[in-house]
Amino acid sequence: MKQHTETRPGEWLYEGECYRVVWNQRERTADLVSEDHLQLRAIQPAVVLEKTGTASPTGSVVCSAPHSPRGVRASLRSLRKLFKPRLLILSITEEHSLASTDNSLEIVSPINSRMPGLSLSYTLVCHPREVELRLSITNTSSQPLRIQRLIPCMCQLVLEAPDAAWSCFKMSSNTSTPSGSVSLAGSERGFGFRWIPLFLLPDVIRRMLYLPGESYSWRKGHVSSQWFTLLSHRSKGPSLLLGFQGSHRHFSSISIDRHSGLLSAAAITKGLEIPPGGSFHLHSLVAIFGDTPHQCLKRYLDIYTNDMPPRTRRISLWGSWYAGFYDRFTSRDLYENLDLMTPKDRPALVEYFQIDDGYQKALGDWLETKMNLPDGLKAFAQEVHKRGLRPGIWLAPFAISRDSSVFQNHPDWLVSNANGRPRIAGLMPGRMTLRPYYALDLTRPQVQQWLATLFQTLVEWGFRLFKLDYLAAGALQGHRFDQQCTSAQAYTLGLSIIRKAVGDLPLMGALAPLLAGVGWMDMQRISTDTSFAGNSWQKRAQRLLGDPITPCVRNNIRNNLTRAFFDGRIWTNDCDALVYKGLSPDERQTHFSVNLLAGGVNQIGHDMRNGSSLLQEVERLRHVVTRSLTVPDLFEKEYPQELIGIAEHTDRPDCHVFYLLINTDDRSCTKTIRDPAHYLSQIRVDWSCVLDFWEDRTTPLKVSDTIELRPHGCKLFFFRIKED
Repeated sequence: MKQHTETRPGEWLYEGECYRVVWNQRERTADLVSEDHLQLRAIQPAVVLEKTGTASPTGSVVCSAPHSPRGVRASLRSLRKLFKPRLLILSITEEHSLASTDNSLEIVSPINSRMPGLSLSYTLVCHPREVELRLSITNTSSQPLRIQRLIPCMCQLVLEAPDAAWSCFKMSSNTSTPSGSVSLAGSERGFGFRWIPLFLLPDVIRRMLYLPGESYSWRKGHVSSQWFTLLSHRSKGPSLLLGFQGSHRHFSSISIDRHSGLLSAAAITKGLEIPPGGSFHLHSLVAIFGDTPHQCLKRYLDIYTNDMPPRTRRISLWGSWYAGFYDRFTSRDLYENLDLMTPKDRPALVEYFQIDDGYQKALGDWLETKMNLPDGLKAFAQEVHKRGLRPGIWLAPFAISRDSSVFQNHPDWLVSNANGRPRIAGLMPGRMTLRPYYALDLTRPQVQQWLATLFQTLVEWGFRLFKLDYLAAGALQGHRFDQQCTSAQAYTLGLSIIRKAVGDLPLMGALAPLLAGVGWMDMQRISTDTSFAGNSWQKRAQRLLGDPITPCVRNNIRNNLTRAFFDGRIWTNDCDALVYKGLSPDERQTHFSVNLLAGGVNQIGHDMRNGSSLLQEVERLRHVVTRSLTVPDLFEKEYPQELIGIAEHTDRPDCHVFYLLINTDDRSCTKTIRDPAHYLSQIRVDWSCVLDFWEDRTTPLKVSDTIELRPHGCKLFFFRIKED
């Protein structure tokens, strides 16, 4: 690895272990090259802003800096499609300053004399296997500036091999929307409703499931991803991960358009107002190079958690929703199940007993109960404590319904639209209803006090677990009390208030902008619901619509696998509840295997008055704790079907390697055995005596053996670890 050198006048060069960066002062752009297989050429930042005040120009202004002839043409074509108002490309002036060290280069400059009052700082920091791009802007004018987007990297993506040889990992923002890999020569059609384009979905559904700027495109060669994306060659290296190092200041999106060759990484700051003299600093954008995509991913998660140390906790619980009650339970339903979960002659079957949706008088009136819980929440919590369990409670703390006292008495507490009216944030299903809800304005001091008091009261009443659902409402775009706050900052503020109120008690998030919960959530749902309106592998309507989003076991398994790598690294994965009725024996084994191995929340979704068949079937697997999870085919297909990791038993000190293979198709298929040790560093396995878990027998295996899987079935193998 070389330090930086000046190869020609006006050029700055840094060579890392597997890449090089060249800065061209004449064109004021950077080229990032990885062993000639992959190049990011003419890297330049951009600012998309709307200036307020009577003297300000109308519409959006795009300030692009540095300027380069080859980069501006592609940038302008792309941005004109994104932003319809008048655009203006502005470049760094001659008054800019340039400073460099052995591994960094910094440019500070007013953007352009035609747009006075905006100063930009752009820094490249180089490390042996990664590059940081830092961008900040300062308002030096006498008027406030409204910022829509800040783009630290807009460039041309040049690949040596054909697009079909490259895969791109698409990270979606929401719990329910699917993530996975897609070929750069393909489209994202399989990541949304296959027969319903995004623009045909009702606005309220889009607001509930997607962040601004997020999409799934039917166009081939177009891929977008939230927070990070990962490019990998399907048969050889190298791999490149491009991702932002946080989300508490802003949400972010990375898009690739192979038709124009443009790659853009943008911070979504719509609604942010920078006052005169104020500044805004983006989360650093990092480019990570690795020999394998799994290596890049692990490094990115390490970097992402530098500022927000992860919280993890493994728990077991029973919840009322998946017992088949949904939001229509009675107190008898609860207490009879509580009796069965705490048998007198043996230990309790779970640690927590959770009351779900349906107890509250209205969405927002969380401390007032309906007639189905006549004694109230405090009495319920006390009864659970008496039985030796810890009470848990479901609530949607940022969601408010029209019939709530909050809406009736404080409509100004809600995020509003341009006309000042509360904006609908989403629709919440119940057993017999579909309930519209609105979003709390988390920047308003009265709301912050109300939120803190709510959780302090629940803690005082004895609740020890909080499942927080429909959290995306806290990030709703709209008008807020504090105009200098992005939606990501508002969301983070809400989570910080809750965390302070509950102390170290466990929080479990759902229907949320996922990575924004790092450091706040102990457990995070990573998939859509296991079931709704009855358990099923996949409903007929879902099959006809090509629906990968709404609840069913097949859709649940998909995200549990595509996001399995998060477990234990940034939180504990919650793969949702185990269900029993309505599934075939093969489907149950596949569902149980993925759910219990890919996460650490063991939730029983079963009315125990109907028998204990579910618990009996999963008894051996419930006591397995997993770590170092890897999905071998994660970067090979949209819907991966393998999972490898290390398994430890809570009742014994032994340790094994597990290898799960599943078949989600409606027909039998054959799978080829890989070597699990290839994905686990410094581990060798014994192939002579492998446990076939669900068959409960041992069998010899070897690499490249083929096995047959029944429709919707699986094979789960446990390998002994060889000692050196």
